[in-house]
Amino acid sequence: MSTRLANFKMNQPRVFAVIGDCALDESGCNTTVFDMSSAISKTRFMLSGAVFFSADVRRRSSPLDSPELLEQQEAHAMARAWRKGMFDLDLGSEPVELDQTVSALFRVLLRFGPTQVDLRDLPSTRVNAMHLTAVLGATYHCRDDVRGWREALTVAREALVREGIDPDDALGGLDEE
Repeated sequence: MSTRLANFKMNQPRVFAVIGDCALDESGCNTTVFDMSSAISKTRFMLSGAVFFSADVRRRSSPLDSPELLEQQEAHAMARAWRKGMFDLDLGSEPVELDQTVSALFRVLLRFGPTQVDLRDLPSTRVNAMHLTAVLGATYHCRDDVRGWREALTVAREALVREGIDPDDALGGLDEE
């Protein structure tokens, strides 16, 4: 935790409120002022050098600090990375470009598993057909666990036809059980 020093002016000597790991008082003495090891922490206020007052400050746990929420936020951020390529109609289908989409997808699969991949409700007019095809190929081995996989296969067929690409050739047997 970084040391924060707030300066307050009063009628009498200057009062320093110190919150952090350590601070210097006016005389230059190092003083430990905050202990994060317990839920109730002692915060010391330094008044003109050597006089200390202590107050109990309860640290509330925020639901935003929960490991589950942090993991969910990480999963959404990673999902945005692979979905970005799938919805960028201007993105080409060169191996480097397809690799960016598939690599981001594999990171999600490795970290969170196939249940975190959601291919439901994809609009065929707004997906990049080749990137969706690459995503389907990358998730073929776990297609039963990927939400909307078979629906996305239908969307991919429509998008490929829209782009003038033979779906049977591009999908190369992905629709076979």
